[in-house]
Amino acid sequence: MTRAGIPRAVSYPGEGPQAGNGLGPKREPERRPEAEPGAGAEPEAGAEPNRERGSELRAEPGEKAQAAPPAAAHAATRQQSGAHGGGLMGELRDAVTPRAFLLVLGVGLLQLAFIASYIGAFHNPTPHQVPVSVTVPAAAPASVATRTAAQLNALSGDPLNATVVTNTADGLAKLRDRSSFGLLEISPTTTTDHLFLASASGTATAAAVTAVLARAETRAGRHLGVSDILPPGSGDHNGLSAFYLVIGWMIGGYLAASLLGLSAGARSITLNRVTIRLAALAVYAAITSLFGALIAGPWLHALPNDIFGLWGIGILVVFAAGAFTTALMTMAGIIGIGIAILIFVIAGNPSAGGAYGWQLLPPFWSAIGPWLPPGAGTDAVRGAAYFSNAGITRDLLVLGGYALAGLILTYGTLLLIGHGRHRGLAARIVDRVTLTEHRSSHS
Repeated sequence: MTRAGIPRAVSYPGEGPQAGNGLGPKREPERRPEAEPGAGAEPEAGAEPNRERGSELRAEPGEKAQAAPPAAAHAATRQQSGAHGGGLMGELRDAVTPRAFLLVLGVGLLQLAFIASYIGAFHNPTPHQVPVSVTVPAAAPASVATRTAAQLNALSGDPLNATVVTNTADGLAKLRDRSSFGLLEISPTTTTDHLFLASASGTATAAAVTAVLARAETRAGRHLGVSDILPPGSGDHNGLSAFYLVIGWMIGGYLAASLLGLSAGARSITLNRVTIRLAALAVYAAITSLFGALIAGPWLHALPNDIFGLWGIGILVVFAAGAFTTALMTMAGIIGIGIAILIFVIAGNPSAGGAYGWQLLPPFWSAIGPWLPPGAGTDAVRGAAYFSNAGITRDLLVLGGYALAGLILTYGTLLLIGHGRHRGLAARIVDRVTLTEHRSSHS
């Protein structure tokens, strides 16, 4: 108490020189300026890298500035830039971000590649070096077959690759093991020769061989009889059921892998997570390939009822597509889906030998077709359904190779990155584009 009985004002730190009399106006405590992130102090452990400065909302006078959530700060900044930065151009920049532009550009390139690939492969199917056999009856001189084969190999454009076999039985065996697409038996006593076909190996190829030989026989003043010893089934029009079955399996495989990868959102891929996805793909492959074989076989009678053979091939096709797509997404993120479409759909479908056999396609498509899953799968299904599994060893190795490559690339990528965490090349590219876009909105 003072001597006048007036209580002394309590002095608070920072009140300044008038703090002792208690009668002057009370001064607000001085505020120390908030330190900006990254200025003079190391960032806390666990803090997100590359945090943009100025992400705090502007404080009103007398209020303490509080850090805003990154999403709110980003939205506020974009709203402010749209309001003050510039009308139509600002709205356009917000509506079509650099990330969206790059993704749409990629889709446009895939679209053009799809058009070019399908039209390029199918616009002018022409036979080239189609294997055929030539023989004569046992009583005829072998020189007749040799001379005929030489004449066929000299045809303009090299449509056929004719070889001589000793007898008709050997030529028919080559048809059944799919090493030949036709057997021409020359008659030394009449003007009518005979062509044997197995059109289940490819109706378009069989038709092309028939047309080429019919023209050659006509020019020589002879006639051609035709026998198809192994045609497609009555429910397999033009022999396309194997192709459509494999395309369905392929679509299911890479779409399932894509959805499993996208379902995790932006979370990092881990060894445990990817193992679960691959196991789920294996179960999915076993179930869906069985139903595909049942639809093509006993339910619609499009293919002979070799359920277990088709089922085994289907498991390989579906899992190969899924595992390889998983590897592409592990290495490249969402861009991996586009790469899978490029390989399996844009390049793989037209070169699969479905509508037109490999011998009728241009060189590029005929060269890649047997080594891509759609082509290997189609050829394997035809071999299993009609030819008692003849000639499918290479196809199974190709499908198994894609499945194994998918596993090796997936786990190898994760292990090389370290600690089993990897967001993919595309994720890093998108992060960089998003960061650039964010910085440009501040300027």
